[in-house]
Amino acid sequence: MHERLRGEADPALSQYFLVSPEKLAAVVRAAGIGPSDHVAELGAGAGTVARCLPPSASLTLVELDPRFAARLREEFPGARVIEGDALSSIRERGFDVLIGNLPHGVTDELLPMLRHLSFRTAVLSASPAARLDDLGPGLTWSEVTTTGGDDFVPPQPVRSRIVRIQRES
Repeated sequence: MHERLRGEADPALSQYFLVSPEKLAAVVRAAGIGPSDHVAELGAGAGTVARCLPPSASLTLVELDPRFAARLREEFPGARVIEGDALSSIRERGFDVLIGNLPHGVTDELLPMLRHLSFRTAVLSASPAARLDDLGPGLTWSEVTTTGGDDFVPPQPVRSRIVRIQRES
């Protein structure tokens, strides 16, 4: 399966699919998804993260690449699959949990939007230089783990931080 993913990744879209069992487990733990949660995964790609998620009240998968959006619809028939830009797709929707393995530049655009979105927890892949201390009032963050290289297919050439962002109670 990993070889197939390597051949299907589109470098123009900065597609790197998280496949490390340890890192996938860390993402799922950090998300803290419960059975009544409404979950959105931004940049769902080949579904490597979605396959690991526990049952929830609803799952929305957002994917820009039409090839992968079609596959996500087939593999996750109970999920709502949105083919389109992640940032535009979530503006008007509320979720309990947001998960994102987006290109760093897209995550950089998402971070200032978070203060205006409705969510409890977000688990995002961010560049080491991401400005997390500027999230704004009411949001806190912590680092979950770091990723890079062989944690992804194809190997990601840069390091990332997986961060958990929460609304303060």
